[in-house]
Amino acid sequence: MTKAMRLLPAVLCAMLLTSGLIEPAYGFFPRGGYNLTQQLRYATWPFREFDTNENGAIEAGEGLEFRIESGPRGFTNAEIEQVKQGFHVWQDVPSSYAAFRFVGNIEDPMLPGAVEFDYLPMVFMQVENVAGAETGTEGEVVEDGEGGAAGYTQPDEADYLAPGLDAYMPAITFLTYAIDTTAIELSGREVIIPAGTILDCDIVVNASVHRAELLQGTTFGTLDLQATIVHQVGQLLGMAYTPLNNLDPFNEITLESADLGLPVEPAVLQLTGTDGIRRALGATPTMFPIYFLTEMPSGDYVAGWRDLAPDDISGITWLYPREDGLENFFSLNQEARTQVRETTGVPSEPISGAHIVAWASLSANDTDTRVPLFSTMSGLYQKSSNVQLQGRFNILGLWKQMEVYGSVGDLYEPSYVITMNPLNGLGYDRQAPPELTADEFDSLQGAFPISYSLVSRETDSFSTNYASEVFNEYGNVYGIDNNTAGTPLVWDYSKNTVVSKVSGETLPAILPRNTPMFGDADVVCPMNIIETAGGDITTSDVESVVDGAEGLLNLLGVKGIGGDGGGPGGPDGSGGASVVFSRLNASLRAFRDQVLLESAAGTAVVDAYYRMAPYLARQLLRHDLALRMARGLIIFGSKIGDYGRMIITVLLCAGIMLAGLRRLHSRAARITLTALCIYVVGLSMAFAGQMPINTADLVAETDYIFTGEVLSAEAQLRTNGRIYTDVVIKVREVVKGGLNQDSLFTFSVVGGKYGNLVTAVTGVPGFTKGDQALMYFRDTERFGIVPFGGYRSKVPIILDPETGEEVLEGENTGTEDEGEGITEGEADVKSATDSAAPRPPRETAEGFVPLDEYLDYLRALVRSQQ
Repeated sequence: MTKAMRLLPAVLCAMLLTSGLIEPAYGFFPRGGYNLTQQLRYATWPFREFDTNENGAIEAGEGLEFRIESGPRGFTNAEIEQVKQGFHVWQDVPSSYAAFRFVGNIEDPMLPGAVEFDYLPMVFMQVENVAGAETGTEGEVVEDGEGGAAGYTQPDEADYLAPGLDAYMPAITFLTYAIDTTAIELSGREVIIPAGTILDCDIVVNASVHRAELLQGTTFGTLDLQATIVHQVGQLLGMAYTPLNNLDPFNEITLESADLGLPVEPAVLQLTGTDGIRRALGATPTMFPIYFLTEMPSGDYVAGWRDLAPDDISGITWLYPREDGLENFFSLNQEARTQVRETTGVPSEPISGAHIVAWASLSANDTDTRVPLFSTMSGLYQKSSNVQLQGRFNILGLWKQMEVYGSVGDLYEPSYVITMNPLNGLGYDRQAPPELTADEFDSLQGAFPISYSLVSRETDSFSTNYASEVFNEYGNVYGIDNNTAGTPLVWDYSKNTVVSKVSGETLPAILPRNTPMFGDADVVCPMNIIETAGGDITTSDVESVVDGAEGLLNLLGVKGIGGDGGGPGGPDGSGGASVVFSRLNASLRAFRDQVLLESAAGTAVVDAYYRMAPYLARQLLRHDLALRMARGLIIFGSKIGDYGRMIITVLLCAGIMLAGLRRLHSRAARITLTALCIYVVGLSMAFAGQMPINTADLVAETDYIFTGEVLSAEAQLRTNGRIYTDVVIKVREVVKGGLNQDSLFTFSVVGGKYGNLVTAVTGVPGFTKGDQALMYFRDTERFGIVPFGGYRSKVPIILDPETGEEVLEGENTGTEDEGEGITEGEADVKSATDSAAPRPPRETAEGFVPLDEYLDYLRALVRSQQ
């Protein structure tokens, strides 16, 4: 056997090896969502909105501009100062570049951005009723002695009111956000807005709960205007609600002149501001959705929304970080799963929607009381379609150092105990706020307006049927109230990582391989190990083999198999290897449940498999190479399914070449090498741009195929804040689907132009009145009727300039991939070998395909598939 032949098994093994990556998540609750291409986008203001002089640095006097409503319907002079101070609370975070610039007051009535886009961040005061306000004659404002005003006689007109404000709603914020690339017209020119950009924001404050003279009926008392503004500005910046709190479940405080009590927390932390003043504050974030009070060391009660807690500071820092602003933060990336039921053979399942809380020590003494300081939710940043990844979580933004409460300049290194609990509304002390569920904190995939995802997560997808746990390296403890019994984790500067303060071990040592922080590892089914295990390999030889496999297959035109990075095969699991594993796993489970378990024989097969499965799973966990080869085999198998003819041909050619290498001048080797080079070049050309779709598959996957004329295409902005185009088509000739000639076919497609706001969606065709086209549609359960086939879903019908007959451009019909352009002799050979398959019509010399002939070809495909 030659050296080349001995290398062949290694080459083939290399083609089987791949690895996967998991997208990191973050430790707070940002606002955003997944767009049509399933890319996660956070709602943030672009840097240029803060850097007004465009020098690359946020300097004094720069920042996001905002305006305040004044005059007889707006804020008083004293209230305007409180509004400004509310903005400055966020601006004073030293690790974030978020800053604001007040550009003036506006007295003329304006519509909030919820009704009309003006791209001007505004703060409004909504006054519906002035009964009881102290006023002068003829409707003038009665001034108080401090430059403010006691009340107004001019309530807002009905057309300028924002609905929803009542005694239980201090304010509302309207946020306009482009989740897909958007074009808007400004000053007569079109500007492209990147996905993830906040376009406009308006805050509307309820005067009736912030002005004592306007309080009516049962109330909570006069609320703190500055605190309300701080809370709303957090939403303006892209922060969403968090369930994290340190509220006393057994205590409520009723303010003076109030009828109802408010939850309260103690001030347990100290933070020195940029002004050098030390401030006591609580641990409950200002982004907690319920208005609460903080008991200060003096015994006074102040609005809890008034100051930022560490969780707020970490969140705004990760959204708008200064270059050196992340030095004091670190993260924990782990998983939450259910417990394995012994003797049942039922594997553990990932827990989605679990509240993961980091309880911080208040001093260097770990025996003191701990407070909940940071939190996230499992599965928050994982697409709901990635079922096996729903237990992943990452608490990002934990502080390495904190101030010692009551000291001057003293710091300590806090330790953290990590807990998991269901968001089942059992109470503040259970880290499950009453009457609030996990879906109400699903800020990235929840139903609008909780998130901006084009595809929202089902509200019943979050489980609460599990016990709360406290992480302990020697065995987890049940019950979140036992958080002091957990393993304290601390940042180790010498190791530059997180370690146990008890044993000094790092988390990878405490939780090796597929071991989750909560629950049991999924070691029952080897397919689950293949889908979810990390599979790190550090051996350089093996990495070389993997790289060689990726390079060879990429050369052959098989793209994106080496990992999950980038594009449709990106790190969020939307494509690449993770999708192959996930789909195969889902198919196998469906086969088990719907086929095997329906019979006694099949049930016996399942039982036998699960007796062997734990051993196989353990072997995959112990041996990195075996795990990689198993994953590679699955990927390679999927590629053979997708590109079987190509890969088999290449392997046959390679075999002939290797067999002829002993005699390098072999005529067979030379011919084979030439053919292989031509074949590879052809593949490179074929894979340029969008992945091609075979016409037969296109016909099989669609429900409606017809020609028609677009009668109307009207864009509308729906209540969910997105632009859709409603299209009406007059049907001409029907190829597939129960449609009548001259009937009207209606559907809605995402994207289009609404006023000056445009949404362009990749892969979705545009529809304009008067368009004549051949169209393909699929009737989906979730989205209704949608175009199918990407650029081939709408093929324009044109007139041949020489003959005047209706034709299609050949490159839009797919005929070049299915026999177009073959000679009559070649057609006879093809017909003899595949007489049952309909043949596409030939293109003309000008590259056109006659419409009538192509429709006959499509109808023949439909009949052959019935």
